Formats: sequence, structure tokens, C-alpha cells
Amino acid sequence: MAKTTFARPYAKAAFAYAKAKDVIADWKVALCSASSIIQNKEASDILFSPTLAIQEKADCLLTWIGGSESQHLKNFFKLLSHNKRLALLPWIAKEFCSMKAVDERIQQIIVYSAYPMSKAHQLTISKKLADRFGQAVSITNTVDPSLIGGMKISAGDWVYDDTLKARIDALSRALIS
Repeated sequence: MAKTTFARPYAKAAFAYAKAKDVIADWKVALCSASSIIQNKEASDILFSPTLAIQEKADCLLTWIGGSESQHLKNFFKLLSHNKRLALLPWIAKEFCSMKAVDERIQQIIVYSAYPMSKAHQLTISKKLADRFGQAVSITNTVDPSLIGGMKISAGDWVYDDTLKARIDALSRALIS
């Protein structure tokens, strides 16, 4: 939670700039690539080395993500490096993507199921939830074998839990009381 809190201002600033310059897609790709690089052990050892200058860290990161010529992106990575916040890139990328989804009016949905869902099943759920929320939806399927069966759907504060585990827990509570 704390990392998201620290990452949010950087993501907001990056998104505001990217939206103003109409380069949201480019920045999303760059931030997601940089996030993957930061999570690589060898790359992170180099980027977090105290012997590497701030400018060199930003240059390395830009080279590894594909040599983007954006001076603003380079300045953003330089700022993160200067503030010792490069490790926040995965959270910054996640927040940036969330802001992009909100801006595009796409509802992020997480569907928890005991088994992986087929694309056809995801499409059916996607259509029904799009009708319910009145906007496009993006579904992420998370497999959780402890649910036993059924599914749990989470969209922001809204949760629909129709899992076998939830039904067993409710029955257990009813029997105890």
C-alpha cells in the first residue's frame, strides 16, 4: 500500500503530461517496459549501483526500453533516479494504466475463479458487465483454487461473490448460530 502511495504522484504527473501531449500510448509502453526491466535482477543491480550517475541510470533505462528519443521521458527517469524512486516503476506503471483506463472509460474487472476461464466465458461475462456498468470493461481472470467452484467478480468497490466457498461459509455461520 505504501509503495502505491509514493508512486501515485509520479503516475499522475506522467499521465497529465502524456495526455496533454497526446502520447499516452507511448508512455504506457515505456513505463511498462521500464517496470519489467526494474524487476529483472541483473538490470536492477546495475540501475541501483551507487557508482552509476543519475544521468547514466536514465540513459541505461531508455536504451533498454528501446532507445526512446523523448527528452521528457528521459527527464522523468532522471527525476525518479535522483529521488531514489526507480524501484517504484512497477507501481507507477500500474497507476498510469489505471488512470488510462479511467480516462478511456474502461471498467477494470477482476474475476476470481477456481479454474481458468475460457475466452468465450470471459466474453459472455464481459458483455453482461458492460451492460450493467454502461461502459466498456476489461476482464482479468485470477485463478484461486480455494474457491472450489463458482466465481467472484470485483469491480472497484462492487463485489459479487457466487463461489462455493462463500456458500459453504454462509451455511456454516447459519448452522453455528
